[in-house]
Amino acid sequence: MEEETESTVSLEFTDEEIERILMCLALARNSPQMTGSLAVDDLIARFATHVNESEMPAVDDPDTNIQKD
Repeated sequence: MEEETESTVSLEFTDEEIERILMCLALARNSPQMTGSLAVDDLIARFATHVNESEMPAVDDPDTNIQKD
């Protein structure tokens, strides 16, 4: 038998694509077949974390820094 191994794949999505993925995952989580599925909850958490990180401005971003006069 072959051994199962875990691997990580890095993919890039636009914010709009991530929002659609989250919407689909939320629908899946609410379906009777997926109720209580930790896999769906884990995917939602991963995508939500990515969205929250991408919306946070960088500390040294001059467009987001507020200057006091």
